[in-house]
Amino acid sequence: MLFRRASQVLALLLSALLFVMAGPVAAERVVKIGSVAPLTGPQAHLGRDNDNGVRLAVEQANAHGITLGGEKVRIEVVSEDDQADPKTATIVAQKLVDAGVVAVVGHLNSGTTIPASKRYREAGIAQISPSATAIAYTAQGYGNAFRVMANDSQQGGALGRFAVEMLHAQRIAIVDDRSAYGQGLADEFEKAARMAGGNIVGREYTTDRATDFTAILTSLKGRGPDVIFFGGMDAQGAPMARQMRALGLQAVLISGDGLQSAEFLKLAGRAAEGVVASTPGLPPAQMPGGEAFRRDFVAKYGIIQNYAPYAFDAASTLIAAMQQADSAEPAKIVAALHTLQRDGVTGPLAFDEKGDIRGGAVTLYRVSGGKWQVVESAPALPAAEPPPGPGAVFLQQLVNGLTVGAIYALVALGYTMVYGILGLINFAHGEVVMIGAMIAVSVVAALGGALPGAWALAAGIGVAALVCMALAATIERLAYRPLRNAPKLAPLITAIGVSIVLQNVAMLVWGRQYRTMPETLDNAPFMIAGAAVSPLQLLILAGAASVLAALWWLVHRTRLGRSMRATAQNRDAAQLMGVDTDGVIRATFVIGAALGAFAGVMVSAYYGLAHYYMGFMLGLKAFSAAVLGGIGNLGGAVLGGLLLGVIESFGAGYIGWLTGGFLGSHYQDVFAFVVLIIVLVLRPSGLLGGKGADRA
Repeated sequence: MLFRRASQVLALLLSALLFVMAGPVAAERVVKIGSVAPLTGPQAHLGRDNDNGVRLAVEQANAHGITLGGEKVRIEVVSEDDQADPKTATIVAQKLVDAGVVAVVGHLNSGTTIPASKRYREAGIAQISPSATAIAYTAQGYGNAFRVMANDSQQGGALGRFAVEMLHAQRIAIVDDRSAYGQGLADEFEKAARMAGGNIVGREYTTDRATDFTAILTSLKGRGPDVIFFGGMDAQGAPMARQMRALGLQAVLISGDGLQSAEFLKLAGRAAEGVVASTPGLPPAQMPGGEAFRRDFVAKYGIIQNYAPYAFDAASTLIAAMQQADSAEPAKIVAALHTLQRDGVTGPLAFDEKGDIRGGAVTLYRVSGGKWQVVESAPALPAAEPPPGPGAVFLQQLVNGLTVGAIYALVALGYTMVYGILGLINFAHGEVVMIGAMIAVSVVAALGGALPGAWALAAGIGVAALVCMALAATIERLAYRPLRNAPKLAPLITAIGVSIVLQNVAMLVWGRQYRTMPETLDNAPFMIAGAAVSPLQLLILAGAASVLAALWWLVHRTRLGRSMRATAQNRDAAQLMGVDTDGVIRATFVIGAALGAFAGVMVSAYYGLAHYYMGFMLGLKAFSAAVLGGIGNLGGAVLGGLLLGVIESFGAGYIGWLTGGFLGSHYQDVFAFVVLIIVLVLRPSGLLGGKGADRA
């Protein structure tokens, strides 16, 4: 027994000795590369597309095996979300540098790529953007900045010449989103169009977060363009296309690669038909490795939005540079990229002295039959129509303003009713409106044509109203009722907290991307005195008028209305007179939520989309409308909402003309708040506020 144990110990010792003599088993060395794109927000679909392209390239390279300096290496992707925001981009760039990445694929947007490039230059690591096209990116002369697609000079030039020489456009209007990408592409388009003899009849500006372009488009419509160029992304281009159709604007919408995505087709719906957009590079079917890439990517990640092949090539090129340098040292990778020549999925890849791709191609596409098709020949422009006169443009701006104002009024009533009863500013109301919009979008999409369009929309409104009413009753019972006798600051902070919670719940349930409201109505407009009025605008105006009339009847002609007015005047006295004040307050929240749900559905139908943070600005404007009219006064909320909408529309439509082009329509959100401040300075209680106000 003792001998056997001794033998076992000896065997273990011999094994350990042999292990030490043989040396440790060779372990893979991990080399990190960064991948940066907007993984949240309106452009998340494009950002995920890029990130997945990078990951597919790294996965395939690791599967084939990578050896650097005689050592086996495994590439690891470190993904970061820059939210398409320049400030965030610089933060995540520094985060990647601190994480020890040796190179970066990114960013998606020019507006984030350029500021982040300074961080990468300071760290001495290579940056290859798969999709940033702004000339300024590589013109900085950093030496470590590269891109794998054509820049805005090539793309904007091709689009400008196409509009004039192929489409024979006589009158061209331009809109850009003031981002580095959108403005840069629009500048190059304008330059090329003018050199080709094109006539630019107007240029307007918006932002990369806007969804309402009716004032801009109405202003441009008065100048009779046959082509409108938009420098921006699909999340803005899609509602612009829808609103062009609703305004009866026959001009062809042209844009760059920001619109040439699968998401644009979904967001724009029928309005996408006939839109022209470009993408740097060859069509997927003509890419040398396009078919194999498409097969592998779709099998693993689903549909290709736009830039995934370029992100794949960017990552593969970084790996090829490491292999050529036989090193993962950042300086050697940068040096190798300047001399590297290889065949990628998208075509031959080699960089000039600036870091731009040599011989970058540009392909034009047009939406036909609901799909992007390569432009083989120039489509015919719609028959030219005489531009509407100043009176018709004025009337169109008025209709646009009243439509949006009616929505503001519906939401403002929810604020003013609760304030009239409790003296509470329910800042969660905007998020209740957002929930209503998201619910309706989900219901209409789920019905999937099972019901006629109008019935599907009605079902969406009904379900949204029920959910929002239940939600409002729950919020009142759990969040506000326990704080009725607390200091005023406590329920105010609680309201803000509830708003944040609802926004984050919506983000978790529906995601961070825009959700498309399916087209349930034929929204082709008809003309009234030269102004285009769409069926949806009539529905919003008529629906709002009906709802407001019903609310007036409820408040002034029913027992519940009398109880509401009594509670608003003196809650304790009303309770002594037998009024169920708890029930009245709950009913006030519920009615306000129903109005908000209807408004939310109308907003999502009007703009064609909904998103989890839409309630913030909508709620802020509606609250401003309630204050403008006189908080606590029903008539004031309606008047304030309509005025706010009209001021926005006229301000955005005429500010450029009034200031000689110094200010653009992208200041749309400012006009209303400036007027609000002026009114409150002159009349702090609002237009209809005061001691004798009729409070709900």
